[in-house]
Amino acid sequence: SRDWSSDVCSSDLDLAAWWRLLRLRGLWAECKGLWIEARAAHRQAVVVAQRAHEPLLQAWSWSALAVSEQVLGDGVAAQEHLTQARRLLAPREQPGVTVRVLLNQARLEERRGETAAALRVLDEALGVLADGQRPRLQAVVQTNRADLLGRVGRLREAVLAAEAAWPVVQRFGDRRIEPVLQFNLGLAHLAQGQLRQGRSELALAVAAFEHAGALGALREALRQGGDALQAAGDAEQALRWFHRERELGAEQDEANRAAALHELRRDHDRAAELQEVERLRHENLLAQARLDSQSWQRRLQWLIGGSLLAIAAMLGVLVLRTRAGTQRLRGRSHRLRWL
Repeated sequence: SRDWSSDVCSSDLDLAAWWRLLRLRGLWAECKGLWIEARAAHRQAVVVAQRAHEPLLQAWSWSALAVSEQVLGDGVAAQEHLTQARRLLAPREQPGVTVRVLLNQARLEERRGETAAALRVLDEALGVLADGQRPRLQAVVQTNRADLLGRVGRLREAVLAAEAAWPVVQRFGDRRIEPVLQFNLGLAHLAQGQLRQGRSELALAVAAFEHAGALGALREALRQGGDALQAAGDAEQALRWFHRERELGAEQDEANRAAALHELRRDHDRAAELQEVERLRHENLLAQARLDSQSWQRRLQWLIGGSLLAIAAMLGVLVLRTRAGTQRLRGRSHRLRWL
């Protein structure tokens, strides 16, 4: 995947706009089940938010990155990122971002198998939204609650949560949340014995996921829906969904392997570039050292040459003086003979 954060250095675009693009890129990858690409996008979003000096956006991206790490099996990194998100969030009051971080925390807990902890986090999110000023966000939280409540067998509460969200989703025409909510209702109705209504709702939700290209959500829906249909006695449809889920899983696994290989190659290329830069720097230092040595050698040669010339000049003066003295002595000696 492209490292968009590196373009920020040479771009005049608003950093917040870059952050939104990266967040959408991460959401798109998650919907496709391409978690390695999602992780890369969330990492880049963290970098952009840091450059923009936006702690709330950093918290949001750290929490999204935590989910990606958990899905990819690095629970330690996931917890570190989540802790960082909550640390950035703690001294600041912004209900919208707070709830987004809590939603990601609930996703992380659910991925760990801690459904009860995830429900507590979602209840905390509902408390943040108690003023009713963000109905769409409330609907998102209730949709997630309906899913988890249905998984732990609290069917009546699951239906109530879904019914609380449904009018808001319909009013705003939220096509991303609507099939999720419809799917959760279908699971609850199947479990309550309302087979015809449950099958219809599941089928509509699966068709919506497929139409939207949300392959990650589609795969999960086929898996959960197949199990529910099997339990309800519809083995034929459950088997079809099982095979479709296996096919999707193979496609996503291949895409993730390709993304992982690309990431490794990119890291290797970067390491090779750094090694080349270091090698050139070392060669430049050696070349500069040789030039400096040659410069000192030339200076020393000039100094020695100048010294030799000075000595030769002094010797020449001494020779001339010696000759002059010798001639004077000879003249005196000649005069003395005549005396």
